[in-house]
Amino acid sequence: MAAMRTRIAIAAAFSGQYMHGVQMTQGLKTLDSAPILPNSSGSSGGGDGSSGGGDGKKGLLGFDFQPPKRPDIGIARVKEPLFDNVLEKEKQIRIIFRIRELLMRRPLRAMEIVDLAGKRRFIGLRGDKNLSKFLRRYPGIFEVLKEGPHSRAFGLTEQAERLYDEEVRLKQEMEDRSVGVLRKLLMLSIRRRLPLALLGQLANDLGIPDSFESDLVPRYPQFFRVEEAADASRRLLALVSWDPSLAVSFAQKDLQEIESGGPMSERVKRAKMLHLPKAYKLSTKHKVMLYKFRKEPFVSPYQDVSTLRDASPIRLEKHAVTGLHELLNLTLEKRILVDHLTSFTKDFTFSYKIRNLLFKHPHTFYVSAIGNRDTVFLREAYKGGKLLEKHPLILAKDQFVHLMESRRDICKLDEESDDEESDDEGSYYEGSDDEDSDFN
Repeated sequence: MAAMRTRIAIAAAFSGQYMHGVQMTQGLKTLDSAPILPNSSGSSGGGDGSSGGGDGKKGLLGFDFQPPKRPDIGIARVKEPLFDNVLEKEKQIRIIFRIRELLMRRPLRAMEIVDLAGKRRFIGLRGDKNLSKFLRRYPGIFEVLKEGPHSRAFGLTEQAERLYDEEVRLKQEMEDRSVGVLRKLLMLSIRRRLPLALLGQLANDLGIPDSFESDLVPRYPQFFRVEEAADASRRLLALVSWDPSLAVSFAQKDLQEIESGGPMSERVKRAKMLHLPKAYKLSTKHKVMLYKFRKEPFVSPYQDVSTLRDASPIRLEKHAVTGLHELLNLTLEKRILVDHLTSFTKDFTFSYKIRNLLFKHPHTFYVSAIGNRDTVFLREAYKGGKLLEKHPLILAKDQFVHLMESRRDICKLDEESDDEESDDEGSYYEGSDDEDSDFN
């Protein structure tokens, strides 16, 4: 209930005239040769398989899309420990999950320590001995399967492997959700098509199977089409059909709760906007900007941006912010690496000058600098540093983390560890957040 009230209070910031943004497409449209765009002619473009404009040429939209270019307002970064601590706790979890991923991709679900050490850039740990010592810190997760004078092989414990298999099963059982998430992402994009390689980067954040391209997409030709390109890394996933039932954002659903006069509506109407921590010192110029932004009528993130060709900069920005709000709601943990968003500069309206956009709307987003890359949180989804609503996959992850922590409490490092090595956990981190390097 508290989560719903908080979410709807934030949604009210987007509202203005709610129905203004809901005038989109009616009925299901399909097209064999190119994706259907609501309120557009459906003419195709980007024949080279590239994903978007930005080169000054008229493309699928029929005009050269120019994202909002509003002046910076000198917003300083503010640290919020409740959010930053979430990422601090994730450091070890992320490393363990990377090791788990490597192990589970092997036929025997095990690897020699020397082979694991060869993946240290991907894992994010230093050298061979430190890695062995790190694994022994978590006897609830890792176990030695083979040990000899010149070799040592590690695998997952029975409990950890069972939890991994449970996560895989959950993803398979949630195929309908995965299909819906992919369709909504394509509907959010400017040209209703996105690079497959970039979608793969978001798979874990979105909770869709890593093998979605080969196992999921081919089973739904009525929704998806793969478009080849000269550059294999720019192969595109294109939308085949537009479904208005999916073109309803999370913010719109919350606003509908208010307008429907349902059980929560009166309490929600009295809910106040989230107040920023006292550390935020907004300039008068910034406050005026936020006031005007809230007053601007609601713009659906699924509204075809070509219909906004003559819109004011603040209206285009409203479209971008609601789009980013929608994408974060599609993620499991309501957060994502900012670098992953900047990869889609030509694909989403909210990817242009993304950091400036995020800092200008601190009531909605928080950007943490913990780690080597910035992470953006959807503020309304958290309270006291805790995620308010947890997806079953996140609950499964929590069980895995509990196994890590409970078994570690009784762990005793074996005496074979080199005495000169520091026992400080910080010494284990290599500091690399390059998730895509040295994987195979």
